Amino acid sequence: MDLSREKTLSAMTSAADLATAAGDALRRTEDRKRDEDFGQVKQSLNDTESADMRKGRDLDADRVGEIRSLMAEGGDKAVAKKFGESALGSPEAVKARAQRAAIRKHESTMAREAIGTAATENDQKKVTVAQQASRTPLRDAAIARQREKDPNWGRQKPTTTGQPSRTPLRDQAVARHRQKELDRDREGLSRGR
Repeated sequence: MDLSREKTLSAMTSAADLATAAGDALRRTEDRKRDEDFGQVKQSLNDTESADMRKGRDLDADRVGEIRSLMAEGGDKAVAKKFGESALGSPEAVKARAQRAAIRKHESTMAREAIGTAATENDQKKVTVAQQASRTPLRDAAIARQREKDPNWGRQKPTTTGQPSRTPLRDQAVARHRQKELDRDREGLSRGR
């Protein structure tokens, strides 16, 4: 009976680990996709710019940036008001529109991903909490049974060497300290030569 409960607990733990790993893999895939999309947009903008350069037109980067800002704030009306109606058909305006469209597309993609990630994380938290809640009574019952069998179970045994008991964190700190000392000694030897 106890063995089946232990298997159930182990299966629930590994299921939670698998869910976490799957979520991480999904996020990495989404990040790669977003980077690829951004790379494609950037490449299309570079292609457009190089095509304009090949045609012999030298675009004014400052004017493109200003037109793009005006389009973001007030659209074509703001551009026409500042530069005139003829500026709406200029190569700078075309490039500014393309850049603005790429920016809007990127922003909407990021917003959708943020919403999806938040929903996924919320669902994952609910599953984790539910799993932990379902494990706790079983774990508590198993501990109670073990204590009934062995009253000293779970108590720290006194050390026979007189030294404080070792803990993983203490061991890690000692190992880091020793490594630093070795590194300093090696550095001193290499300077002495």
